[in-house]
Amino acid sequence: MSALAALGFRALAPDLRGYGDSEAPADPAAYTILHVVGDAVGLDRAFIVGHDWGALAAWHLALSRPDRVRAVVALAVTYLPRGPRLPMDTFAARGDGFYIVQFQEPGRAERAFARHDVATVLNKFYSIESDDFTAPPGVEIVDFLEAPPSPPSCITGTVMVPAKFIVGDKDIGFKSGTEHYIKSEDFKSSVPDVEVAIIDGHHFLQQEKPERVNAEILSFLDKFTSKD
Repeated sequence: MSALAALGFRALAPDLRGYGDSEAPADPAAYTILHVVGDAVGLDRAFIVGHDWGALAAWHLALSRPDRVRAVVALAVTYLPRGPRLPMDTFAARGDGFYIVQFQEPGRAERAFARHDVATVLNKFYSIESDDFTAPPGVEIVDFLEAPPSPPSCITGTVMVPAKFIVGDKDIGFKSGTEHYIKSEDFKSSVPDVEVAIIDGHHFLQQEKPERVNAEILSFLDKFTSKD
């Protein structure tokens, strides 16, 4: 954000619904991608940058309200159109050990994480090398980290705004499906005007390689701002 602001951009970092100082509705139905996108459409027209869950919101904002998005940059997570099944139905098929399934029960993740100090939790997540994110029966995911995200759903939508996708070659999701997907025609057909940058790094590239990520973002945005 500092790099963007230093070049004259009005840089904002809104909290996703339920995070930080944002409101946290008790009803899980209030957290659909449409709700998350709706929280952002108060913007006039902007460049959107998102990482991981924020990348999903960025992709769907670009998809549903291209009139509000000049261009989009997504880190780590590709555009995944709606599939024939609800995401939780797909996740539930993996069993109770799958981390997203475990996180559906209010308080469960908090209780599991509380058994470890912060340094231990961070070390566990930052050093994941497995592509299995499902814990055995009775084991919390924070105690057993494994299992890839679901493979891309069938292609049903197209992001028409200019886009850039940035991913680390050591990101656990990269080798468990993302690498193949971004090199396939499916990704290009879903996001026709997309650039891809594969960087030497892991999942949190913006923290691991901030200067490189800033350079990738700024070089992309410059293609549009230089025309103004």
